[in-house]
Amino acid sequence: MNRKDIKKIVREVLLENRNNEIQSLENKIAGIKTTISEEFGIEENDPDSTLLSHMSPDEPDPEWHRKHARLTSLANKWETLQNQLDILNRIDPNKPSKGELERQGNYRRGERIAAATAGRAPALQETYKPSLKIILKEMFEQEEASNTPNVEFPDWLENKIKTVHGEPGQGSIFSNPDSVKNIVLQLVKEKQNEIANIANTTGTLKTNVANIGYDLVLPTEEANRLPDANTGTTTKVEGPNKIEVPLVQTSAPLSKFSTDQLTVIVRPKKDASGTVIPNEYIILSAFPGKDLPRTSEWNGKYSIIKPNAASPSSLQEGFTMSRWKKLAGII
Repeated sequence: MNRKDIKKIVREVLLENRNNEIQSLENKIAGIKTTISEEFGIEENDPDSTLLSHMSPDEPDPEWHRKHARLTSLANKWETLQNQLDILNRIDPNKPSKGELERQGNYRRGERIAAATAGRAPALQETYKPSLKIILKEMFEQEEASNTPNVEFPDWLENKIKTVHGEPGQGSIFSNPDSVKNIVLQLVKEKQNEIANIANTTGTLKTNVANIGYDLVLPTEEANRLPDANTGTTTKVEGPNKIEVPLVQTSAPLSKFSTDQLTVIVRPKKDASGTVIPNEYIILSAFPGKDLPRTSEWNGKYSIIKPNAASPSSLQEGFTMSRWKKLAGII
């Protein structure tokens, strides 16, 4: 068995692992679509179209509201799984990435096994291939478990996403805060071979997720040019500190600030004494929109935006209805 044989077997194992994960996500999505079909009689190909199929009647009764809450929950779960699936499908389905190959041992262990069979007759070598595939897979799983960075998504951040990034006033907001944790963890998994380098340098992970939220922090000069801009100040929290920053209220609709960009801040984790813990990392922030300096470094150069449709009383309608209206061409 030569090096070429080993490479082929390694690729087969990697692709099998990835395809199993893709199949698992597809099965979960299919289960949600079946549930929606059975409970609501709706047959659609995406979460947004599903919600459009259950528009409010002129006088919705309590039963309609109950069903709508149930359908919205299912659609949000579907959207989260679909985002995870989209990230996996960005990789060439027929070729493991360089990062995957490096992370999985770079063939060396397999080559040593192959060397042990080098003097065997060809027919006997063939009998070793199935066993080698099993051995390699076990080695890969063990190596991945030992090398995979441990990245914490803290409870306080999950709460912050649902409060600070759940309604306007302190910065950008997510269209579906409940889905953010799963999306971020999937991104971390996709980038796990790069986490150590990123966490110790820029600290910034970026990706695109359709309709992830609204970018409500702009350079102050740009913010002041928004329609009917009304300037003021607000308080933004940074760690234990409260910092006064510019606020611009505008008649521009929330939809004007829609973004697909997700930014995640990850750094090495430290113990109580401040010593870095090897291979341990923590997500410090996640928000829709571009990367920004720390709030304490803004110095008036950035402003928080409060759009016309951004009052707390309108948010409940905002996240779901804005998706409907965008699809229907109303906004």
